[in-house]
Amino acid sequence: MSQLREEAVSSSDKAAGQAFGQGGRRVVLPLAVVESRRLLLHPAVLITLAAYAALWIYSTVSGADRFPVLHDESRYTQAPALLVAAGTFLAVNLAVLRPVRDSMADLYEVVVLDAWQRVTAHALSVLPVAGVTLVAAALRFGLAAAGPDPVGSVVTAEVLTGPAVVLAAGALAVLTGTAMRSTAAGPLVLMGLGVLTVAAALAPTSSWRWLTLIAIEHESVPPLPRDLLDRPAEVHLLYLLCLTVLAALAALLLAGLRGRLVAMGAVLALVAVVGAGAAQFQPVPESTVEARHTARTAPAQTQRCTEVSNVTYCAFPDFFDRHRQWAEVAEGILHRIPGGGPADGLAVRQHIWSIDGGDSRVDAEPLQGWAEDDREAETPGAIMVGTRWGTGNEADSLATIGFAAAFANRTIDAGKDRGPVAQVCGARAVLVTWLAAQATPETRQALRDRLTTVISGTSVSFRPVDGVHALSVDRRGASAALTLLERPTDEVGARVSDSWEELTDPSTPLDRAAELLDFPAPPVTSDGGEGGC
Repeated sequence: MSQLREEAVSSSDKAAGQAFGQGGRRVVLPLAVVESRRLLLHPAVLITLAAYAALWIYSTVSGADRFPVLHDESRYTQAPALLVAAGTFLAVNLAVLRPVRDSMADLYEVVVLDAWQRVTAHALSVLPVAGVTLVAAALRFGLAAAGPDPVGSVVTAEVLTGPAVVLAAGALAVLTGTAMRSTAAGPLVLMGLGVLTVAAALAPTSSWRWLTLIAIEHESVPPLPRDLLDRPAEVHLLYLLCLTVLAALAALLLAGLRGRLVAMGAVLALVAVVGAGAAQFQPVPESTVEARHTARTAPAQTQRCTEVSNVTYCAFPDFFDRHRQWAEVAEGILHRIPGGGPADGLAVRQHIWSIDGGDSRVDAEPLQGWAEDDREAETPGAIMVGTRWGTGNEADSLATIGFAAAFANRTIDAGKDRGPVAQVCGARAVLVTWLAAQATPETRQALRDRLTTVISGTSVSFRPVDGVHALSVDRRGASAALTLLERPTDEVGARVSDSWEELTDPSTPLDRAAELLDFPAPPVTSDGGEGGC
């Protein structure tokens, strides 16, 4: 009996070895090629690939990708890959169940191919779809990196996660079809995976979300320097790859491929999945906690600075190239200032506050700490700017027009720092808002976006840094500035230059500004119309 068992084990090991041997390749690879072609042409895969492309085209056309942060863009390639993964899951699951769907299961039993060989071919058929996803992700990221205004750097593991998700979905589809020979099982399993993914997205600060296919971050958190992120991207990629191998080997075992090689491989894959999954539950490293504290309270210690046209710009190293966009706005404003702005020059410093998506309200103490940090760095009264930029969404627009307004307000004060929070009223409200908005096409659009979102109240707040209220103007002044944007910029600029002294006088009312600049004064609201002025 012992000899018979040894012979049975030996024969099963030989059969397992055929899966990777020359004989196995002769049978499996041609079938895998055929199944790959079918999979690539399957309507579910084609539709989801088209949806992937449509999302990419929309984000490009809408301007959402105009000012990319590359380590965030690396992560953004993952969510669209979920569409392709869903289509791949459905198509592969249906392919595995083809004998059941065609009522030909008995006929397949007499075919030369073993069940495990067909399962192997279905598992291999997912590789071309994952390859297409990888090419699409690399192309999207490559175009963003090759653009004129990127900051940050690529995170290779994040980019590879999207194709790995497709591989994992295909392997899980093969396992589902092999374990449950019902066409209803696949959609139900896919629905369960979808619910789990949505639940993880609704808990963006939880650790368990790393056990799902992708880990989504809190949408309210602004872009952060790469060294402040706590994303075990490499470990998660390993987790997905091990999960893919585990699902594929489990399907082979269920399909009848026996032997110590396959069993040992499945056990090792299971251990690797558990180990990689557990490794993702590590607490935030102490070095990251300290770096976050320094970045929030004393950013000057880690920033780089440069001077452009008598303005000093300081930014976190990952965002250093963003100073070009800030300088473009500054020059657009200074060009309209008689004399070209303050003779002593100005300073701009990048800040972050909201990191974990929690309560991001800021009282006076952090702002006072930032002021002290600026004095120690010899950039007293530096103008605040955040890590967001552009007009791709409401938060980006608010940050863009927020910085422009803060810079414009400082220039008309001849560079004097009147504190971190300011209320601008009367003619100065019109002047500050117009100077800020006319600087660049982005600031023009950002003001329009901001006024569209403010549907009530008598003042409009501008926040260059998430969670930090820096400047408010009365709504009548902001609306008047929007009206002035419809006129030729040089024409308005000439009137501003001629009436500069009166327009910058805090006692000049808005109605007088309307006379000087020749625009109809907006109507006064029922409560007096000028907010906290």
